[in-house]
Amino acid sequence: MPTPAESPTPASAWEEIVRQISSVGTYGRPLFSDPTIAEAVTSIRWSAICRDSAAHRTLRRLLTQRLQPPKTAREEPNLRPPAPSPSPAPSNRETQTDLFGEKAKNAGIAAVAESHRAWVQRGLHGIEAMPLWTRLTGENVTETIGVPANFRAVGAVINLAFRRGLIRRTDALSRPRDPKKCGHLNLVWRRASATGAAREAV
Repeated sequence: MPTPAESPTPASAWEEIVRQISSVGTYGRPLFSDPTIAEAVTSIRWSAICRDSAAHRTLRRLLTQRLQPPKTAREEPNLRPPAPSPSPAPSNRETQTDLFGEKAKNAGIAAVAESHRAWVQRGLHGIEAMPLWTRLTGENVTETIGVPANFRAVGAVINLAFRRGLIRRTDALSRPRDPKKCGHLNLVWRRASATGAAREAV
């Protein structure tokens, strides 16, 4: 996520929204690092963003309009650009995101990975055994080695596999095959090269 001193780009904002779709689903409460992203999302129903590809296109256009830097105007002779204004202090929402967003999510994933160490390790080995360039979701992991006692362990496997270079994120989303999860889109990943990474300690 962008730090308070940085402004998100349309691409980084879309990646953040995709992570929230994968993390909280249709009925969750997404949190964003920048109020401009939150305002763009609020202008479209969150449930539509989670389910409808047309809403994705509309939202990406909004992000481009609101976050794309304006073209620099031609400078007049002897005219200096104004000095940049000091960065504002983080807002309450940014503080809330810092406390309950990515940091809390990462801490939760680490705790689940520790309490389900054996299952997570099997999941990492299952991903490593897949051929390079294979496209996969968390469902593919559970189909290969079974469903864990705590379903957050699937997220822990995906998170660890990404950090170790076993998989790379794509821009694609897929609908789950389980009809009970019809309102939750899955983030699609691609198998990458990092042989031996699954043998690292969880």
